[in-house]
Amino acid sequence: RFDTRSVLLGSSTATLIMHGIEDTLIPIRHAVELDRVAWDSRLLTFHAGHNDLGDFGTAEAVIDFIRRHLPEPAEAG
Repeated sequence: RFDTRSVLLGSSTATLIMHGIEDTLIPIRHAVELDRVAWDSRLLTFHAGHNDLGDFGTAEAVIDFIRRHLPEPAEAG
């Protein structure tokens, strides 16, 4: 059992949460709860099941999230 909720409660890091709304193994309410307790989070849902998120544009969503949360590069001296 992974206690993700407790980890997020103690974190001050931006968090991307992605969930398939057609997931029959883990209900969407779990993702909604994680989004609620996370300090700075973004919940993205996809018309996906449990193991097929990669078929729904998640790679682009991850890249966009990382780009928005990386610090600006320092200028070379």
